[in-house]
Amino acid sequence: MPLEGRLLLVAQAALRRLEHDRDLNRLVCRDLAQFPDMLTKVRDQEIVRTFEAFAAWLRHQPETESRNDVDWDGVAAVLIGATFHYWFLRDTFRTHPTGIKEDRYVRTAVALTTALAHNVDGDET
Repeated sequence: MPLEGRLLLVAQAALRRLEHDRDLNRLVCRDLAQFPDMLTKVRDQEIVRTFEAFAAWLRHQPETESRNDVDWDGVAAVLIGATFHYWFLRDTFRTHPTGIKEDRYVRTAVALTTALAHNVDGDET
């Protein structure tokens, strides 16, 4: 399966996981600061663990392994943050305020990541 297909599956799974963990996500965003031990647990066992796994996955794809000029940890952080923000706004407003549907959002995130994996400078080489 090409990188685009793998990224698409990962992005769709991430949005499904956010929906599955909806109550936890809302708690983290709104009330968890009142419980520092729980906040630390969620940070370490959910957020950091997910970030590390996704960043490693990005770095070790056949299309990305030789791309040492790309900060794949940074890319992972941006993608995770953007995906959460998209999900959070859609969850809060029932539809995303921009009107961008999930499929369009996911395909655009995949296209940006794929472009970076294949050609960071924009050259056609």
